[in-house]
Amino acid sequence: MLADSGAHGKQLSNYLSLLAAGKSMEESFNQALQASYTALEGQLRSYVQRFGLPAVKFKLDTKLDIEKEMQLESLAEARAQFYLGDLLLHTNRLQEAETFLQKAIMLDSAFPGSYASMGLLRIRRQRHDEALPFLTRAVESDSTNYIAHYYYAMMLQEEQNDRNDEARRMRLELMRVHLKRSIELAPRYVEAYRMLAYVSLVLRDELTEAESLLKKAASFSPGRHELVLDLAQVMLANNEAAAARALVTPVANSPDSEVRTRAVQILDSIAKRLQYEQDVREYKQRQAEVAASAVGNDDRATRVSDADHGDIAPTLKRAPEPAPSPPAPGTPLRTEPQVEGLLSLIDCSKGLTLRIQVGKEVVQLHTDQVTEVEFTSDVPGIKDSIACGPLNPPVPVTVSYRRTGNSAFLGEPIRVLFVDKNQK
Repeated sequence: MLADSGAHGKQLSNYLSLLAAGKSMEESFNQALQASYTALEGQLRSYVQRFGLPAVKFKLDTKLDIEKEMQLESLAEARAQFYLGDLLLHTNRLQEAETFLQKAIMLDSAFPGSYASMGLLRIRRQRHDEALPFLTRAVESDSTNYIAHYYYAMMLQEEQNDRNDEARRMRLELMRVHLKRSIELAPRYVEAYRMLAYVSLVLRDELTEAESLLKKAASFSPGRHELVLDLAQVMLANNEAAAARALVTPVANSPDSEVRTRAVQILDSIAKRLQYEQDVREYKQRQAEVAASAVGNDDRATRVSDADHGDIAPTLKRAPEPAPSPPAPGTPLRTEPQVEGLLSLIDCSKGLTLRIQVGKEVVQLHTDQVTEVEFTSDVPGIKDSIACGPLNPPVPVTVSYRRTGNSAFLGEPIRVLFVDKNQK
């Protein structure tokens, strides 16, 4: 960056860009720096031995406006205790920091800064249940500490003890308020953007704004693959599957196993979404052709009756734990299509027929081989079986299926997963 009057700065920039594009460290090094490790080490040793840090001169267009006289202000004892405690907190001297912060709170119980620092101290000590009351006091006093608002939202996310959907939505909306406040106070703090996108994905609203904000965050940290993957997930939820795929594909070859695992999972979801969209188009076309030609009366269960649903309830098992090992670079994706939506009817009278609400549309899946369908659940209230007939209220599901030529159905169900909304 500094040697030879900054002549090599572009090489370093190229090296980082190649790494971000998924090339290996060695390949990026050779291509960008055009030197061997030995040669560069020799240059580095020579540079360090001289230890003459070069100066960089800049000519400013306007003269700096500098205070000629230092302004002095008396500091109240409570603030002095807070600043000392906060300094010790930032140097990880937690026990000493707590002593000063406790005294600051005792001297001035209205100052939000002391509560914010005490909450962060509790998080450092992994005592999250004790952190939330301090952070709550800080943010309710309109703290200007951006990190306090962020961690308050994080503690709300971990709490997840909602009694119903409305309480859950209120908690997520409160998270959103404080994440936006964190961004307002520190526009370059990208972690707040990431959690705000999570809230939008769970609530399925403000997705366009979340996409715009993530693009802004990615411009602050162009080498952060996690931001690229977050952005792709929001784009997928925004029905931009093809664009999301183009964004994620280069990241799937990342040398980082965690990044690679997540990239492959997102690409898998994108492939399934694109296949599902194609299947729905063909499904509608088949139905239109049957209606136009007045043929299809012999097609089994062209419309499921709400009167007779049979009584052989599907047997369920708990959802399996995810595989711990990450996929290797170049791992092929599963292209088995999936449909995600609300299951409103299980008809067991003629095989098994599922009716699923997907947005404003309704699709049906059918199989004659009921015992070959695998039912799993991660919903606490659905353990061993679920009754045939209408489901009121409808239950969120993810259904893997295979395509068939039956004009009445989207396909044949293979696996049905009942999804816990609180674990999204």
